Amino acid sequence: MKIIENVISRRGFLRGTAVGSLGLAAAAVIGCGEDEAAGPAAKVSATPAAAAPETSKPVEKKAAPAAAPAKPAVKKVAHMNFGSRTVMPTMSPNTTAASNGEFHAVYDCLTRQRPTDTSNSIDAGLATSWETPDGKGKKWIFKLREAEWSDGKKFTSADVKFVHDYYKDAENKSRLISRVKTYESSKIIDDQTIEITCAASGDPLFPKREAIVLQIPKHIYEDASINAEEFMGSTPVGTGAYTTKDYIQAQQVELVKSPSTWHTNKGFETVSYKWVLEQATRVAAFETGELDFIMGVPLIDYTRVGGFKDSIAVQPPANTNVAWDMANMPDKDPSITNDPRVRQAVNYALDREGLIMAAFDGVSRPAKDQLITPNVFGHQADYVAPAYDPDKARQLMKDAGLGSGAKMRVDAQIITFPPLKSMLEASIGLWKDIGIDSDVRTIEVNVWRDRLYGRETQGRPGAFLMGWSSFLYEAGLAWGWHGSDNPYALWKNKAFDDARDMANAAVDPVDRMKYYRLMAEQEKVENGGPSAFVAENTNAYAFYGNVLDASTYTAWTAPEIYFNEVKPA
Repeated sequence: MKIIENVISRRGFLRGTAVGSLGLAAAAVIGCGEDEAAGPAAKVSATPAAAAPETSKPVEKKAAPAAAPAKPAVKKVAHMNFGSRTVMPTMSPNTTAASNGEFHAVYDCLTRQRPTDTSNSIDAGLATSWETPDGKGKKWIFKLREAEWSDGKKFTSADVKFVHDYYKDAENKSRLISRVKTYESSKIIDDQTIEITCAASGDPLFPKREAIVLQIPKHIYEDASINAEEFMGSTPVGTGAYTTKDYIQAQQVELVKSPSTWHTNKGFETVSYKWVLEQATRVAAFETGELDFIMGVPLIDYTRVGGFKDSIAVQPPANTNVAWDMANMPDKDPSITNDPRVRQAVNYALDREGLIMAAFDGVSRPAKDQLITPNVFGHQADYVAPAYDPDKARQLMKDAGLGSGAKMRVDAQIITFPPLKSMLEASIGLWKDIGIDSDVRTIEVNVWRDRLYGRETQGRPGAFLMGWSSFLYEAGLAWGWHGSDNPYALWKNKAFDDARDMANAAVDPVDRMKYYRLMAEQEKVENGGPSAFVAENTNAYAFYGNVLDASTYTAWTAPEIYFNEVKPA
């Protein structure tokens, strides 16, 4: 029977599920939200538009006296109290693969991602222009702006070279290593110019990737008199719009307009950035006015929170779908899901519309049999969500020799995104209906990360819930996690890997889209793909329109806001 017909309440449903007695305790955790996915194709050469040149002085003519000039507008200066749902381990970007607003307030990247009405744009950051002389992305030349670190040292191309070499070196254990996976080497041309060489045949998307490669100072990390990670973790040095003070780990940090920054500031010169993991506490602080802007509005409260006086609730565009990834490698995964017919049965057993009602209060859309969403370049618009067909699922189980029932180990990391708890509960109830009993466990973030980065020492469970958050909006950067040579290594499929390699080398977006389709075809349910894509990974924010001028803000994910670019109301 469909979930949507069986929902007793939005918090508890599906009689007989195996999760009712699980100890789903909350814990203080580090940020969820792993790399990567990106938007429409970057141009081979990109230089932000320069200001229009001044016109020549016109011929003077006698005229009536001009009216008195209007008084210049006075910039309003304000303070914002911000509540994040994701707790950062420290203020060093090496400690997490998250890409939240506090990092982008303090640190800069070579390029900057901004939302547009249809997708996103890649604009100037610490680089003012970039080009690939060979037209294929093997080499990229970046011209850098004049900028200073917040401790007064000059930012140069030597810093850029250092950053990429540092992140790339596995010995440094940076969480940002995956963001420089196509970087090979770099050559300093002068203080404001650097040439970067990409691995293999090149990377046409390299400037797009740079929008989440946070720049850290070479001189701090090469200072033998300090522990650079500890220093940067509590007193970060960046080139961004803000500096920090009064940092309290896992609680809050004060952002203050940097006196040496190259950025302009439209009014929010100070921000109290607070990490509030517990969603009820976060919403209560917003309702009382203690917080002006919150991330992670519970979707079940989306309408209510948006109804507070002067409150505006918004949803950033989803970029990936929540998915049940499935074990499929017999040499290391002891699971019934090694059989593609079982993977298909797992898919057809899922009532996606019902799952959306249960987990997202209806505020999402079913996944169209692919990892990425319609907001991402590479999405296959003609695909449809797999039908809810438990009879077909039962037949597939019989065809696999499991008609009398089977057991499947299942796990999920649900602490950092509470809606996934309902997704877990509902899914195992639906699988029970087709004869699959689930042996369920909830896992901590560090266990989830070990799996993500290939450090897991045991075989994978039959199904494991992945709530991806891909920061850029390009299919290849999300699908890269599914390749056989990625640490996550979801599956071994040569046709998928070959299509990925061709997509990564394609400068022309038309060609790239063709290869993306080949990748998507391999992962379809009917072809025995390794995942059950469920629904768009939906998130929500809320802010007060009498604090933040809504006309200057567009909801986004990485980062959720550039504080210096929005205006006070």
